[in-house]
Formats: sequence, structure tokens, C-alpha cells
Amino acid sequence: MWFKSAHNKSKGISTRKETPADTSDKSVVTNDTEVNELTETIESPIQYWIDICGFVENEQLLIRGWAIDQESSVSISLLGEDKIPVYLQSSVREDREDVLSHLNLKSRDLTPGFFQLYDCELLTGQFYLQLKSDKNELTLPLDMTEVSEEKLANTYNEFLSLQPNSNLGNLSDDFNEIDETDEIQMHEVEMDDVEMSLTAAHQDKVEEEPSDIVHYIERVGTFKNKFVIIKGWCADTVKDSEIVFSVKLLDSPLRVLTCIKRERLDVAQSLKLTGTKEKHGFLLIVELNTPTNNNLELKFESLQSEKVTDLDVANVFDHKELENKLLDTNNFSLIEARRWLIENLGASYFSEVKKEFVDINEVTTNIQVESAITCGQNGTFFRGWIDNHFNTLSAICVSNGTKISENLLPLLCLKVRPDVNDAFEHLPSNYKGGFYCYSAIKKESSELAILLFEKSGAIVRIPLSVMTVSDNEVMATQHVLVDVEPTNNNVVACYQDHIMPALKGIWADRVALPEPSEIKTYEFGSLNTDPECTIIVPLYGRYDFVLHQISQFEKDSTFNNVELIYVLDDPRIEHELLLLCEDVSKLYSTPFKVITCGRNLGFSGANNFGVTQAKGKRLLLLNSDVIPSESGWLQRMLTKYSTTNNIGAMGVKLVYEDETIQHIGMQFNQSREFGGIWLNEHQYKGMPANLAPKFEFNKSDTVTAACLLIDKEKFEQVGGFETRYILGDFEDSDLCLKLVEQGYENYVLGSEKLYHLERQSQSLVDQGDWKFKLTLFNGWQHTARWNNMINELREKNV
Repeated sequence: MWFKSAHNKSKGISTRKETPADTSDKSVVTNDTEVNELTETIESPIQYWIDICGFVENEQLLIRGWAIDQESSVSISLLGEDKIPVYLQSSVREDREDVLSHLNLKSRDLTPGFFQLYDCELLTGQFYLQLKSDKNELTLPLDMTEVSEEKLANTYNEFLSLQPNSNLGNLSDDFNEIDETDEIQMHEVEMDDVEMSLTAAHQDKVEEEPSDIVHYIERVGTFKNKFVIIKGWCADTVKDSEIVFSVKLLDSPLRVLTCIKRERLDVAQSLKLTGTKEKHGFLLIVELNTPTNNNLELKFESLQSEKVTDLDVANVFDHKELENKLLDTNNFSLIEARRWLIENLGASYFSEVKKEFVDINEVTTNIQVESAITCGQNGTFFRGWIDNHFNTLSAICVSNGTKISENLLPLLCLKVRPDVNDAFEHLPSNYKGGFYCYSAIKKESSELAILLFEKSGAIVRIPLSVMTVSDNEVMATQHVLVDVEPTNNNVVACYQDHIMPALKGIWADRVALPEPSEIKTYEFGSLNTDPECTIIVPLYGRYDFVLHQISQFEKDSTFNNVELIYVLDDPRIEHELLLLCEDVSKLYSTPFKVITCGRNLGFSGANNFGVTQAKGKRLLLLNSDVIPSESGWLQRMLTKYSTTNNIGAMGVKLVYEDETIQHIGMQFNQSREFGGIWLNEHQYKGMPANLAPKFEFNKSDTVTAACLLIDKEKFEQVGGFETRYILGDFEDSDLCLKLVEQGYENYVLGSEKLYHLERQSQSLVDQGDWKFKLTLFNGWQHTARWNNMINELREKNV
């Protein structure tokens, strides 16, 4: 059985923590804290408390608590964002003697406890709790309790045990059990005789309040005791203006899920309304808030008039009739109707139509999904090949049994797969059958599946074996990028619609800044509590550079007024690093500290994390493999920075150990081969330093973050490093351009030289390499954000 975490922002519910009294599934009231905590700021005599609140399987919301008015019982309703009641799946009232005893109400015949299950499958946004007694009413945003999955599961099982012959939890099981295929048949839609309906409408009009609106209900009924389907026509006989609909059950508004209008020429001609564009036929699908045998109230409203009629909903529709009602609107084919119903009615309709699914061998289309991965909380990415050479496929969707994606068929990123084309004789050598795709549908309670909708009306379900990303974002990134063709004409659309949302989801948890409880700090030596500058050095992989750097810093008196922070960005080496630091601290007097949060944040995230812990007014962002060439370098940098007006970021000359240039400023080079993206180019890189241009201090639009000095205030002002650039590309130029955008100027101190032990050649020459593709993707993101500014800077610098 599946249970959702208490944190569910997509459903618009905030969270609160349990009180110390919440030690069981139903907290016992022992003091006034619970009674007053939530009601003390609300002018209402209704008192209440939520013991537990959380989402369980199939997007059902379980709520347990109590509510009481001194003089009467309280009814409880859950409202959606539109303040319309949510469908109540089941409810149990509880005596709650503890509450009555504490409030001295044991003599009253009251039942304050409530235990409810709401179906929220089709809803998003904020939820509200409505409490009503005979004399008072209170509506307030619903808070979800922070509760463990185990406790929520136990409470849900207790709720199910209180339901006689309960079938509440079986929808996800239905999704995984596919029955044998029934033959799909089309039912002819019976059209009502318009003259008879006009006569009936006229009679109704005589009996009801006078109105310019005439109407006729052709069919009305319920589906699954949860939805009401209303088919008919209506018209404003005077103005023929648009008519809007609203529905009530016992004075409580119901949610109209959809209103589909269609032309009814027969009605227009009979009413002599042929000169307008108004459509008079309608199909309403309304969500009930509880099963009912009572009549509904349907209200028609135009600009000039209104009309109300009662609806008997005793008739019951099956899923075939539901499909036919959509077909009758002339807006859908059969396959479109089925997709629409899955999307809008969720598991209620899916549990019926799944009985008609067919095997892949019964259709012409063939498909193979070679890998599928979850993209954090965002969705799913999958890749493979498809044979739709005979064009029999209408749509491809991803579904988890309650939700369905948009039609992905026209969105697939396609490529030639020689192995597939060789395997099937009917496929030409240039047929593009390889594909990759992102879908916002994610794995929840049920196994994900691809649904193939054939033009014939057949539906094929293909289960997806989904790999969950767990501390292996790099491998997941390789899966996402393996089929990308950087020179393809539609690569930008592939980046935008598939690669970007997939990678954003995969890396979302890693790049998020750590909570205070995650942070560990190790201090070595006595650190300056009011430093002029904080040096931040991320560590990943190699940790021996700590020894090499500190051995050089030891010789520099500037470090008496410096805070040195090493950010451990590789939890695998924590033990070895700390042992080394113990030894280093005994050898050298330069104080430093190591901070870690137990996970890899990436270059941007590690630096941003370090800045949150920095005490210095200025920041020096430094790579671990950058070594000074002589002492006094930092003081000279700080002096030059502090005496330069309007300065943003400042870099220095960086050289390799063979004295060739690695960095004396960066410029942008536009790649025509890869769609015109701007790539960072290090001027004179690889040239002997003694042959490169000599300068003391020059403006440069961008500088490398391997050694970058900046005011902490300015770094925070522009939001620090952008974490969208995966695995360290373009974040330094992005930071510099954000500073330029704010009116600052960036510089390179050419008179100061440091050694950078970076590889002198990057292994990015193979276009099939995923790192190369990642660099191009990061370049596309950078270009999409800064293209206009880069062009302006280039024109200014000419």
C-alpha cells in the first residue's frame, strides 16, 4: 500500500508539526493548548483540532480530528480552491470522550470526532476546511500535519477497518490487473426529436418562473456515483447571448468539471436564432461531493435572464454511454474521447476502460522502451525505439492509473536507429525510430505504463520498468543525454521540452542548499571571528591539495585576517580528509575549517553553501588546485579591489605549471555548428605567458571562478551562482553577466599570477561523449538567458 509524504505543495496544503501529545493515531486532549492554539486568533465559538491529515493512495486525503460548538455538533466539509466541496469518499463520526470531558460537555449528546476520506484525484491548489454548526460557520486553509508514513499507513488501515465491506483501496490494484480484451463496439447515438423537446421545453417554461431562457434535458445520469452527466440544449430566446451553468446539491455548489458546447442547427432554426454564433447544445460533467439520491438543481444564466430546473439523477451510465455522449458532441473521435475521459475522470473511468486493453501483438505498431528513469519529483524520462511506419498510431501517453500525460507522439525526439532498421525489412534505412521523451507523469502508487492509442480505437498498455535515481545523478544524466544529437535541427526543442525538465528534476535535491541540521563543521586552529576576507575552496575527489595550498598560505601574513573554509563536496572522502586535516593542523599554524552537509552539491551549490557560512566582507572563490606563485598575492588583490570604483568580480592571471596561459579573462565565441550557442573562450589559452599580451589591470566582461574575488553583499545581491548548469559549466560567466546587468564592471588583475593545475586539454573533442553533450546543453541554457546581453557587449567592445 502506498502513502504520500506529508509535504505536498502541489495539492496546496501547508504543513504543521504534531504536538507532543500526538503520540498515537488519535491524540488525547489533556490541556487547553490544543483547544486554543488554532482558534485563539479566529473570532468563532467553534473549537477544533486536526489529529492527522495526509494523502494516501489514489490521491485520497485522510483527515482525523474533532470539532465542537458549545451548543451543537459541527459538520465538516473539505473545500477546493474554488470553495466547492470535495467528493467525500467515506466518513466516520467518533465520540471523543476525552474532548467532551476536558470541555465539561459530557452531559451533552455530542459526537465531536470526525474521521474522513476525500477523493482529491482531480484537484490541485489550496484546500479549505469548512466547519458548520447550527449557529456558526468557520472556513480556513487546511494545514497538513507532519506525520510519518508509518503512522499515516496505520491510521489509514484503521479507517478501512471501520468501513463495512470496504473497497476503498483497490483502484491501484485494478490498474495492474488487465483483463482479457473485450471487443470494442461503437454504439449509435440516439438523437432526440427536436420538435418534441421544444414542446416539452415550452411546457416547462409555462410551469416555471418566466424566463427568456428555454432548455431541454435530453439525458442525465450518474457514473460511478461520483459524476453526473447532463446532455441537452438551451438558448436565450431574446438576446441569444452566452449561457453559463451552475449546479447545486441541497444548496451546496458542485464542481462543473467540463462544459462542452456544440452547434444545434435544429434548435437554432426552430427558435429562429440562426444569425448568431452561439452554440446551443451542451454536455456537462459535474463532480458530486457525495453519492446521492436527491435531485440536483441546474441553473442557466445569461446576461439578461436566468432559469433553474431540477434534475433527477436516478439513471446510471456505464463507461460506453459516457464515451458516446462525448462522441455526440462532434468534438471527439472514439480514441480522443477515451484519452479525454482518462485525463479528466482518472481512475473512475480507467478502471472500466482497462478491460478493453489489447496486447501489443494485436496491433501494427511496435515499441520497445530500453530505459526509463524517475526525474526526482518532476516526472519520468524514457528512451527506446518505435515502429509506426504504417502510421496506425493516434497517440502515445504515459499513465500511472489515475493521471495521463498529453499526447507525446508529436513531441518525441526522433533519430535514425540503424540496428532497428536492419531488424525490420519494411523499414527504410533512414527511418527515424529511435526516440527519447520526458513526461510530467511520475511513478506514484502504481507501476507506470505507456498507453498506445491506435486509430482503430484499440488501446495497448505497456508497463514501464522505472529506475529510481538514488545518489547517482551522474548515471541518470548519462541516460538522458545518450541519444541527443547536438547538430540536429530540432535540438533546441529537445533541450526545452525534454532534456531541461528531466535534468532539473534529477538534480533538484542535490543542488538545494542544506538545512542547518544537515551541516557539520570541523575547525582546525583558532579562526578569526571578524575576517576581512573569506576564502571558499570546494573539495571533490582529491583532497591532498589541502596540504599543498596551506603550505603556501603559511608563508603569507595576510592570512592572519582571513577565514579559510574548505567545503567538502564529496562525502566519500570525509574520513580520509579529516585525518589529513589533523596532520596539516599540526604541521602549519594557518587556521581553517571544513564544512559538509553529507551530500554532493556540485560546484555552484558548494560555493553557495560556503558563502552562507562565511563571515568575511569579501569572498575569494578558489579552486583547490590553484596555488599562489608568491606571498602577498591576496593582499594585493584586496587592495586593488577596494580601490576600484563600481567593481563587480575580479580575476587574476592563471598559468599552468609549464608557464602557459590558462586564464587572463574570458570572451564569448558563437558556435554555428551547434545552433549558434555562445561558448566561453579563454583568450590566449595554451600560449607561453611571456608571449601573451602584458597588462596590469583590464576590464573583462567575464572571468573564471577558479580564482574570483567579490564582495559578499554583491554575490548575494545577484543570487550567487546559478545551479541550473549541471556539473560545472558557465556558472562563472553567468555570475559575471548578472553583475553587469546590475551595473557593475568586472576586471582581471594581470599583474598577479597564480598556478592552476587543471588539465591543459579538455576531453570534450568526441561529440558522442555525454560530457560534451552536457557542456552544449549548459551552453544552450546560458545562451537562452544571456543572448541579448552578449550581443550588446560584443557591439560595445568592437
